[in-house]
Amino acid sequence: MNYRSNWLIFGIIGAVLLAMIPVLGWMLAVGVICAVLWKTFGFREILTEGDCPACTKTLSIDPKQDVIACPV
Repeated sequence: MNYRSNWLIFGIIGAVLLAMIPVLGWMLAVGVICAVLWKTFGFREILTEGDCPACTKTLSIDPKQDVIACPV
């Protein structure tokens, strides 16, 4: 399964189980549903930053690319 479907399936199962606990469980279930919706449909990082292993300069890394080129 992919990342989004895992969050959706297991998050809903967790929220249903929490909803069986009166009052506090209901509030926690609402929080879990919000987290599941955010992780499933929320914004994704477009670029991440890291250090080059060769020259230690900062790199902007696109997660869709497999190859990283040093800027130096």
